[in-house]
Amino acid sequence: TATGFQTGTCGPEQPYNTNEYCEACGAGEAQWYCTKQRCDILGGTNGRCRFFQTNSTAYGKCLAVPKDDFSQPIVTKIEIKFLDDNRNLIKEYSSDSKSFEINEKIGWNTNAFNLEINTNEKAKCAFSGNKGNGYESGFGFEDSFQSNHEIELNISEADKIDGINLYFKCEDLSGNKIDKTDDTSFVSFKFEKRPDTL
Repeated sequence: TATGFQTGTCGPEQPYNTNEYCEACGAGEAQWYCTKQRCDILGGTNGRCRFFQTNSTAYGKCLAVPKDDFSQPIVTKIEIKFLDDNRNLIKEYSSDSKSFEINEKIGWNTNAFNLEINTNEKAKCAFSGNKGNGYESGFGFEDSFQSNHEIELNISEADKIDGINLYFKCEDLSGNKIDKTDDTSFVSFKFEKRPDTL
């Protein structure tokens, strides 16, 4: 008869009450994927982790929810690169502020721009051309919580005539959001007049 070196019982793993292990879900635990069930064990059940599904699969990321976070995310930097038809760089601007009004008029031959904003913490961010819109009403930069948010947008002729104003709203892992009435995080710029010949 065989005898085990150690005796004991085998039971289900109990959920952790910390955010310490959230981001180990998947590769950090030598697993191919991170699932919601595993994220719940690592702290999601107790609100210490949040699971975010990747596209339409059952897999995703498990991110740590910061302890005692009651403040909204803050936009800390705005960078914008203006591009021509072939996506070649025409000119770029940046500001280490949440508000950025570009005073120099942008050339009429600009057809797209790459917009990048940074936040002081991991957040999901959206933008809108209208004041007073909440996070849910805007267009998103990405599907996951990051501190760097980037998107490329085309410029229409109407945009060139009217100018562009984009207002940013972000939500962090704790659910804190930039309020819809707070329109102080923005970028705005205007274009030169249409030339007589292109």
